[in-house]
Amino acid sequence: MISEEAKRRARIISFWKRHGLEATEEAYGVRKRTLYLWQHKLKEGEGKLESLNCGSRAPKKKRQRRYDWRIVDEIKRLRLAYPNLGEKKLYPLLFELCAPLHLACPKQATIGRIIKDKGGMRTAPLRTTGKGKVLPWKRRKVLRKPHDLAATHPGHVVALDTIERFVHGLRRYVITCEDIHSRFTFAWGTTSHASKAAEEFFEHWSAVFPYQTTFVLTDNGSEFKKHFADRLLELQITHYHTYPRTPKMNAHVERFNRTIQDEFIDYHDALLLDLPRFNEKLMDWLLFYNTKRVHHAFKNELSPVQYLLQYESLAAECKTTCGHTCYCVFWRAGAYSSGSMTAEETVKKARKPRAKTAKSADGSSAAPTPRARKADTAHRLRIKVRAYEHGILDKSVKQIIDTAARYNATVVGPVPLPIDIKKYTVNRAAFIDKDSREQFEMRIHKRMIDILNPDPKVIEALTNIDLPSGVSIDVKMM
Repeated sequence: MISEEAKRRARIISFWKRHGLEATEEAYGVRKRTLYLWQHKLKEGEGKLESLNCGSRAPKKKRQRRYDWRIVDEIKRLRLAYPNLGEKKLYPLLFELCAPLHLACPKQATIGRIIKDKGGMRTAPLRTTGKGKVLPWKRRKVLRKPHDLAATHPGHVVALDTIERFVHGLRRYVITCEDIHSRFTFAWGTTSHASKAAEEFFEHWSAVFPYQTTFVLTDNGSEFKKHFADRLLELQITHYHTYPRTPKMNAHVERFNRTIQDEFIDYHDALLLDLPRFNEKLMDWLLFYNTKRVHHAFKNELSPVQYLLQYESLAAECKTTCGHTCYCVFWRAGAYSSGSMTAEETVKKARKPRAKTAKSADGSSAAPTPRARKADTAHRLRIKVRAYEHGILDKSVKQIIDTAARYNATVVGPVPLPIDIKKYTVNRAAFIDKDSREQFEMRIHKRMIDILNPDPKVIEALTNIDLPSGVSIDVKMM
């Protein structure tokens, strides 16, 4: 992960190579030895900006807090007798012990530190079978929703949730889904609460929604585990979970759940016993919701589909780049496509020709022109993008080029690199005498882009760019 300090150091190094040492010291107040230290770190890290991250400044040996053993034992006893009692509730109970013994009773914050230093002092309820066998808790770590996650385009973040209803003693479920950016929604009634039902629902969503999904946001329900999570992993979609007991982290789909219940389910709950008829009526209502019903997010002027049509007209495809056949060079004056030009010729045109040595009258060659200083020579930012699907790769490359062109940067590329093909041969059966085998292969598509003499603004914009999942990017300063 590239920190903000690493981005700032990369901008200072770029400024130093363009304007020299004196201007850098005056503009940023960074000394010469610091600049060479950062340059050495960047060189050791093979040009990766992660090498400029700040190291840990924590001391190697930390002082251990010491507490009276009687206070620690009393906290353990109280937490065992009254499980998960907090520090604010423990303080008056602990004061009753400390007063007769003339001990200084720790404050509430100190009690919390004691609990943390001793491993939490937490006891969990036992899970037992019908025969009395104790089962261990299996809590898997999941990827939580980042606090700065915000949808920037259709399909960027898609939220899912489930509505549970009881009809004549029978349980029925309605799985809901909403694209947070465009407010486009979909729902489906089912009798199952299993992950297989959620997987089938997501297949319906992918067929209905015209954009590719990048992130999926759900709660911690069991229907979003196992088959559903495996399917997202196959599609290379990042699955975020909300924190336990915090439905406000998934507020958009929760608000849609109230809308669909107030405007549809409450008036058709009897049809939940006949799910084909219920889903048929539900599709008619969703068609009205997405196409005609205006949304508050668009100031009650547009429906979700009308917003998507408006978004399509604004985000028209640029025809100057092609991911497979053409190499495009963006100059400060404009852009042109060199479809028949090879990659080597494109790079040669971008470089300035070297000055020739002049010959004197006696035939001897004059002294060659001295080269410029290293700080004054042209440098470049080399970006290598990799992905398993060429379609996603070309969209990411176009996004990078558009970001650089927005700041009038000189871009060379994209140059298609050879595809890495890895083949694997495995036996079809586990029996020792079986010779039948299967072959699988994995293709990694690659593109290379060079940005000549990048400004600090270009480096900052490229480090903050949001690429789809399944795309890896490698940035080097050369």
